[in-house]
Amino acid sequence: MRVGGGAGIGVKHLSRENSSIVGILGSGGMARTFLDAFLVVRPIKTVKVYSPTKDHRERFAREMSAKYNIDVFAVNSPEEAVHSVDILSTCTDSMVPTVRPEWLEPGMHLANLGPAEIDGSVMAQVDVVIRQGTSGLRVVKNDRVVVGVGHSPVAFVAGTDEEVKRLPERTPPISGFKADSANYSDLISGKVAGRTTEDQITFYHNMGNQGLQFSAVGSIVYEKAKQQRLGRELPTEWFLQDIRD
Repeated sequence: MRVGGGAGIGVKHLSRENSSIVGILGSGGMARTFLDAFLVVRPIKTVKVYSPTKDHRERFAREMSAKYNIDVFAVNSPEEAVHSVDILSTCTDSMVPTVRPEWLEPGMHLANLGPAEIDGSVMAQVDVVIRQGTSGLRVVKNDRVVVGVGHSPVAFVAGTDEEVKRLPERTPPISGFKADSANYSDLISGKVAGRTTEDQITFYHNMGNQGLQFSAVGSIVYEKAKQQRLGRELPTEWFLQDIRD
């Protein structure tokens, strides 16, 4: 939900206000939460979904159509899913690009999940880029601390040396994506304008601000739990220490 919410923020601030048609690549849990968020901020009426497994995309179409009483169609190719849509969302765990530059159309808003789904050829077609987080992580890398493997920005790698060898290669960064692009704070503070015309192609790089995402979702869960008298109180002392680690 927190990641889907991030994509929803991008749609809220960068897509055209009358956006009503969504094309989704992927039909798993993330595709569901992305669409949940889009429906909060835009008058979505039609959704086209594609994933390689026919049963999965058809199940997604049935479930989301029934849940929201909108038209959700499972289609047979990614090209069909993204043709003539207002919002193009790629929600996959792919390690290679899922979107082609020739699929982009004037006025589209583009949302992503993973770092490998969008490449430089697509970025070259985008008019407005907003990154969700700040200028990136600064970490000391070694054999056990790796950056950009799979969908993980940074991770500590456990396991034996033989297990470590089975890790995928490092995911190349999005070519053409500038780390100094304007971010979410720049956008909502008015430092940058975001979308200024109806025909601009916009992209919200939905990675970063994880701390704010967790606290935002956590606060809602906490309040709902209190209202329903669920859970138990944990002593503050459990979370304090009097030594320096």
